[in-house]
Amino acid sequence: MNIARLAAAILSLSAVIFADAASSPRRRTAAEWAYPITPPNLKPAPDVGVPRRVPEQLRHLPLTQIRDRFIAPVWHPEDHPPLPPVVARQEARRVACGFCHRADGPGGPENSALAGLPRPHRAADKDYKSGARRTAVPKRNIDMMIGLAKAANDEEIAQAAAISLPSSQGRPHGSSDDTVPKTFIMATTTRALPSGEKKPSAKRIIEVPKSSSIRDRDTHAVSSRMCR
Repeated sequence: MNIARLAAAILSLSAVIFADAASSPRRRTAAEWAYPITPPNLKPAPDVGVPRRVPEQLRHLPLTQIRDRFIAPVWHPEDHPPLPPVVARQEARRVACGFCHRADGPGGPENSALAGLPRPHRAADKDYKSGARRTAVPKRNIDMMIGLAKAANDEEIAQAAAISLPSSQGRPHGSSDDTVPKTFIMATTTRALPSGEKKPSAKRIIEVPKSSSIRDRDTHAVSSRMCR
């Protein structure tokens, strides 16, 4: 085969490859599959002024407070001791620990649980502060964690780590099955489609909220973790 024919063959093969790539959706990496990213065009439901309430509680909280990143919504104050300011309420320069990881530390489907961990593990802010720890998936709100860690002083980190947290509330319930719900991504969490449709599990682990109150950062809300 002369040089001209070889060049033509390479160009033809390249055209096929790029055409296939353009027509096929991009496959998510393992890290992206494990840590969902909120779609850029997602718009939260508007606040219509109706206070929210969660099961087991008579108290109501406004949606604006639940969505305020500088306040940890406290639905069950009887579950934990008084929270230090770094966990409960922050200045506008940084996010409150309890907003993401919840008031008493069970975390949610989108992040890790702090409740039940030994104190050194709960002091991971130091690693974020030093830059020793980052993330496998950029653009997944990790900047809020890093910003909080860099702004916090050693005393605040120690106060957050010293809280005595329960280890049972909000833990995911595990199960094993050949099928799992079809899902969509909302606010860095995987949610089951309202239709209840299923799909093969394909040897994956999937976690979806069991209660709608998880959206309101209810520390008693649990999720289902399914695998095969």
